[in-house]
Amino acid sequence: MVSVKLFYAASLLSLAFAAAQNDNAGGKNVANAGGKQGQNAGANAGKGQGQNAGAAAASADAAKGTAAAAANNGAKAAANNNNNNAGAAAKSSSTAAAAASSSAAAATNNKGGNNNANNANNGNNAAASATSGGNADSTTLQANAIQSGSFFDGQSGLGADATEAASTTSQNNFINFCSGQTLTNGLQITDGSCNGIVMGQIPAKAQMVSTVITFPQDGKTIQAGQDFNITVQVANLQAGAFTNADATYYAAPQQLKGGQIVGHTHVTVQDMGKSLNPTTPPDATQFAFFKGINDAGDGKGGLSAIVSGGLPAGNYRLCTLTSAANHQPVIMPVAQRGAQDDCTRFTVTGNGGATNVAANDGSKGEAAAAAAQSAVDIGPGALTASAAAAAATTAAANNNNNNNNNGGKANANANAGAKAAKGGKAQRLARFKRRTFVA
Repeated sequence: MVSVKLFYAASLLSLAFAAAQNDNAGGKNVANAGGKQGQNAGANAGKGQGQNAGAAAASADAAKGTAAAAANNGAKAAANNNNNNAGAAAKSSSTAAAAASSSAAAATNNKGGNNNANNANNGNNAAASATSGGNADSTTLQANAIQSGSFFDGQSGLGADATEAASTTSQNNFINFCSGQTLTNGLQITDGSCNGIVMGQIPAKAQMVSTVITFPQDGKTIQAGQDFNITVQVANLQAGAFTNADATYYAAPQQLKGGQIVGHTHVTVQDMGKSLNPTTPPDATQFAFFKGINDAGDGKGGLSAIVSGGLPAGNYRLCTLTSAANHQPVIMPVAQRGAQDDCTRFTVTGNGGATNVAANDGSKGEAAAAAAQSAVDIGPGALTASAAAAAATTAAANNNNNNNNNGGKANANANAGAKAAKGGKAQRLARFKRRTFVA
């Protein structure tokens, strides 16, 4: 009987030793899995922080690459976590508790990695543009936005005439029309470009823009070298909306407010030479005075611009150029209509007067042209050095937050794995105690 009891006691000691080893193995596996994931996430976070620190000190060109780097870091973090999670799951399969913990950690880290990539992409979208409207940042053409009228060239439609040209057609709203060409990108590119921004909202026929110049009127004579006011009256224009012409030229669609086009007008004066009615069109690059009127005037369509210093003697034509907020000519709903702009011709006589500063060869005219060219040289957004640095800093901060979140989740997973292993060990010790008591 004594020998049987000794044999039974030895068996129980063997079971206890095996359980302890199993507990240690399970705890190591889970701790290694969670710890390795935390280390990888921390390494990725540290790597992202180092890159971000460089990006924060970068120039405008570096700012363009920061967002892309953030997106790549997010994607790499997700891929690394996925690989580590698979290995961790395999290693921890020795016990049921460790395997369950590893699987939960894998799911959590996968989600965190994907969120990191998505957040970087969202950050890139936010830095690239602050537009409004439904699906403004989507790169997918929505089905309810496809205009089937562009499927046809018009040659078989109502009102077709043999003298009319066939329209170019498209099945996708010409979304890739500018592909491979020099893009306008909100810049005043003097060598020509292609603008892929849609025309936008068009007013009703009853809300079409119409303009009349109230001073100087046709045939008016003005004294040379004296200040005078150009005044206009515009109907159906929500005036006073004037975006940065150096960085957002033609960069957004025409929009309406209260059914009327949101925008502004310009006035341009050209020297017509020896006659008020020449037969040769004037050079469009030459102007004696130019002004974009960026205020709302009297709030009733009355707008004005001061010609400081006046003009030298000559024959002149004054015209308005009515535009949407982003400077594109206003788009009207029907072909048969009155003009949205007006022109008058007047004469300047007497001595005095010099080239106006707002002429194409005046100091302000040349400065404006130089600023537009500088914006072209900088590129899309035409960000100043300080704005580019701020954009890089913001992108860096966003990436740091995402990396820190990933590292925090990995640490939580490691803790959860250790806790699960500890719980498994407690369960096995309880079972062993019950066996000892029965013995």
